[in-house]
Amino acid sequence: MSDQPATQAHVSKQKQLSAIWLVPLVALAIGLWMVFQYLNKKGPEITLTMKTAEGIEVGKTQIKTRNVKVGVVSKVQLSEDYSHIKVTAKMDKYAEQMLRDDTLFWVVKPRIGREGVSGLDTLFSGAYIQIQPGHAEATRTQYTVLEQPP
Repeated sequence: MSDQPATQAHVSKQKQLSAIWLVPLVALAIGLWMVFQYLNKKGPEITLTMKTAEGIEVGKTQIKTRNVKVGVVSKVQLSEDYSHIKVTAKMDKYAEQMLRDDTLFWVVKPRIGREGVSGLDTLFSGAYIQIQPGHAEATRTQYTVLEQPP
């Protein structure tokens, strides 16, 4: 055979964490931060009951107070007995304090009546739901939309 002595390899375990593991750890941290931000900004979900869904569109119809958007319609469906419409809306986080027991909602659309003409700005932008914040202590998440503005 050969006159050279046999050599043996010395195998030792690596004691450091490989740098390649930083990529999934950073991605996980970013994902957790995004979930935290989403949950932190998420406001309450409310249910509005109305007779008709005229002018109401999912994702388009806004809920406003003093011409400031505080929510948006996320779902429109018929009630179980087909007698009314159930509108689900996602409210902004800061609008949560407006949702009291005496809060009022109504649809703003063009109207002509004894009081005069109102809602002409909705001819181009579309109907929206107006909210009049309440002052009661009790809160709730289900409301009946008024037929006429208060």
